[in-house]
Amino acid sequence: MQNKSFHRIPAACVVLMSTCILFLPGQSCAQSPFGNFEEYDLLMDTRPDLRTDAVTQVRFKEGLIDLWTRALNRPDEQLQRLTIDTLAIAQRRGVPGVKSLQPRLVEMTQDAQLSPKLAVSITNALVAFEATDQAELLVDLINAYGPAVAAIAEPALAAWSDTSMETQWRDRLENGSDSNARLIDAINGLAAIQSDSATELMKSYTADPKRPLSTRLIAARALGSLNASGLIPFVKQLRDPNPEDTTNTLLAVQTLSQHTDQEAVSELKRCLSLESTAVHAEVLEQLYRIDTSLVEKLAETYSDSTDANVRRWCLQSLAVSKRVEQIKPLCQFLGDINPNLRRQAASQLIDLAKIEELKPTIIAETVAVQQADQWQGCEQACYVLTQLDHTPSSDRMVELLGHQRGDVKVAAAWGLSKLRVADHLPDMLDHAQSIYDGFKNGQLKGTMRGITLHQALLFNAFGDQGYRAAEPLLEAYVPKNYEIGVKPRVAALWALGVLHKDDPNPRLVKNLVARLNDDGQFPEIEDVRNMAAVSLGRMRAETALEDIRKYASNGMPGCQWALEFLTGEKPPPLRPSINPVDDWFLSPAQSIHE
Repeated sequence: MQNKSFHRIPAACVVLMSTCILFLPGQSCAQSPFGNFEEYDLLMDTRPDLRTDAVTQVRFKEGLIDLWTRALNRPDEQLQRLTIDTLAIAQRRGVPGVKSLQPRLVEMTQDAQLSPKLAVSITNALVAFEATDQAELLVDLINAYGPAVAAIAEPALAAWSDTSMETQWRDRLENGSDSNARLIDAINGLAAIQSDSATELMKSYTADPKRPLSTRLIAARALGSLNASGLIPFVKQLRDPNPEDTTNTLLAVQTLSQHTDQEAVSELKRCLSLESTAVHAEVLEQLYRIDTSLVEKLAETYSDSTDANVRRWCLQSLAVSKRVEQIKPLCQFLGDINPNLRRQAASQLIDLAKIEELKPTIIAETVAVQQADQWQGCEQACYVLTQLDHTPSSDRMVELLGHQRGDVKVAAAWGLSKLRVADHLPDMLDHAQSIYDGFKNGQLKGTMRGITLHQALLFNAFGDQGYRAAEPLLEAYVPKNYEIGVKPRVAALWALGVLHKDDPNPRLVKNLVARLNDDGQFPEIEDVRNMAAVSLGRMRAETALEDIRKYASNGMPGCQWALEFLTGEKPPPLRPSINPVDDWFLSPAQSIHE
């Protein structure tokens, strides 16, 4: 199937956009593949693998703890407060020895003249230190300095499952006149410590229509976490006056978050009668928790919901059923509008295909999705069928190289590079040539989604499968050109090196050495230089050895690989990358020693 126009995009559809591109040190301005395509790996990225396991060492100045100790002992409240705030930051950054200052902070709280601002800073530092042994002190600070300290200390005490505040939290809720934030802290605290006496308080807050909905929902979740049974009468009391009320229904579902009995199941199903996708999502989550088959039976009804969370529970229930009759509805999720859901469906199908009795149905239904017109389904179907090594699907992948969506182009090219069907190489080359022609005449731009990455994948396939007919096109990507993308140029150099393994073609060697040595005022892209070195090594270009050795000594990984490949010389061990941290408000004057 020769067709040089099947990828063409009408000029009116080409959206020109200005793009701001960030580069790592040593890289030049160039186009990177536009879009997120992490699942589509390039062969050249691991053959050879030039990634280095460089270690980054964080260095702090010597004398920080001594300096901060002296600052805390100065009679200057602002200096003390800034120093204490620094201690909290230092603890999170991992400064050695910072917790040795905790006794000094505790000592400072004994000062009768301690200011509220200092109390807040000390509380924040103690929480950062995870000073669980100072829970009693934190309670004293809460009582002495009020909401500003409580906002920091109470969530920490709850997280530590500390019961020191239990009585106060309960009294606060019984009084009910504090700020909404403090009431929520009390609710969360009692739930965290699993207070035996909090159930009735949580019921009163959940059912109180005068309270903000956020507070009522938090109370309902807390109530549910405290009780795994016995709440059905309360739920009915909450809903029965107005079963169509969304708020009370959501509260009821949250309240049943730990129930598993049949009466709870019946009550949750009653809630599904409400026309609310938010309610449906919450109910399906609870039913899934109780028994996944309960959601599986409802999947046909709710799989078309406009709410992604509703669809997610349907998808998961179909997948965990591991039943052949559920494969077709599961495959329909490959075309879901939500990218996370369709990728989840693809992952589930690949995993389920390990079950021999399911694999034929999975392949058949995925092929049906691939043959349809929906772009989301086409993309994910290509991914699934490639992972399942289904070579007949490559025919459709060749057609999809010309799809208007870059996502589909990339998936199809990736699939073809993995399935390695030699009969398709002429059509793949024809398409790759038309892409290059599109760049030359201005019809295509590197910023178009997936346009450069799918070209790089095709080039990888040409090299991997030894397709010599592609050489003229691959060589066209060797000269410096910032407009046609980084990945295709790197892939072209990789493929030429593979095609000429142990064959140092003089003209090609000369061009690759020129790329390697292009490090002047407007240097070549570093990825291109590295791959030029790799291909020179793979070709055994002895005439380039001096150039390779020069840049290998400068740490270029491609040159180091090529040098070892040609001579057996091991590259020097990587020196740790030193990250000196010295942005403290108060720091010693001496420099950080390497």
